[in-house]
Amino acid sequence: MGQKETKINGGNLFFTDVGSGAAVMLVHGFPLTHQMWDNQIAELSTKNRVICPDLPGFGRSETSRSVLGMDIWADHLADLLNVLEIEKVVFVGLSMGGYIGWEFARRHRDRLSGLVACNTRAINDTEQIARGRKMVAASVVVTGAKPVADSMIPKLVGPDADKSVSESIRKMILATDPESIAKGHLAMAGREDARQWLSQIDVPTLLIGGDQDQITPADEMESDSEMLPNSRFECISSAGHMTPMEQPTKFNPLIKDFLVELSGSS
Repeated sequence: MGQKETKINGGNLFFTDVGSGAAVMLVHGFPLTHQMWDNQIAELSTKNRVICPDLPGFGRSETSRSVLGMDIWADHLADLLNVLEIEKVVFVGLSMGGYIGWEFARRHRDRLSGLVACNTRAINDTEQIARGRKMVAASVVVTGAKPVADSMIPKLVGPDADKSVSESIRKMILATDPESIAKGHLAMAGREDARQWLSQIDVPTLLIGGDQDQITPADEMESDSEMLPNSRFECISSAGHMTPMEQPTKFNPLIKDFLVELSGSS
């Protein structure tokens, strides 16, 4: 389904590119792949051009870097837009993809026509959380991805999620290179506090959370929304941290309506 590869900064970047119209980029969470967006790619591409990459180091994308970070990923994605000759995009990021979205808005504001932050937060890690990430980073290269999947999945999905969602997430995690999982944890542990520049993100912004999200609670996302000058927050019922996968019939209309709003204001 529109599967392509290109060379970016010394590594092959894999992505899907389907549909036509205003461009939307869907950026996956950690430690997943573009496949988490399958329910969105098919529906959104009926009226928009949908770009959905595997971040460097994840899925089928390579990375030549020994260290990764939100800024590095944001620059990789801007380079991908250059390759595709796309001037502006609506950036949709979930969890770690949302962290990258804040950085993308800071570094590449001129490439944004809109921003969607899903199940993510602006604040950086506490010392305790960062310390835990560093411990996992040290252990995963020895133990492999299975312990990561076992510990993460109960927190990622809400109690109302279909079992197929957990199974799909498990497959993506188990297929991820443990080295990339380690680099991802270290990247998140070292990220900046995006609250420093939220007030400067003036593009239309939609924040979406789940009422069963244990990782980024809805009330925290609502507070982040209040720091943005041109934003609103939507909370999806019966959804945990993976709202696009758990509740696509509730999630997709929010994105589609937002895209229509943007097209009307352009």
